[in-house]
Amino acid sequence: MPLPLLKVIPFLCVSALVYVLSSSLTLFVDAFNWNFYKYVYFIPVFCLALITKTSRLTVSHLQISKIHV
Repeated sequence: MPLPLLKVIPFLCVSALVYVLSSSLTLFVDAFNWNFYKYVYFIPVFCLALITKTSRLTVSHLQISKIHV
């Protein structure tokens, strides 16, 4: 397995957990606040975007280090 992929797997698990927790939270908050949906569905998307950005950075960093060596 490539090293960046191994680093990404835990983040994917965390984001999946956050998504499950947030979706279960919406069931409780549903009756109280409709605006909560915006934040709840933004969290997993933000996590996913952060993961892809960091994985791209690690890949580009590895490529740069290979060039220097």
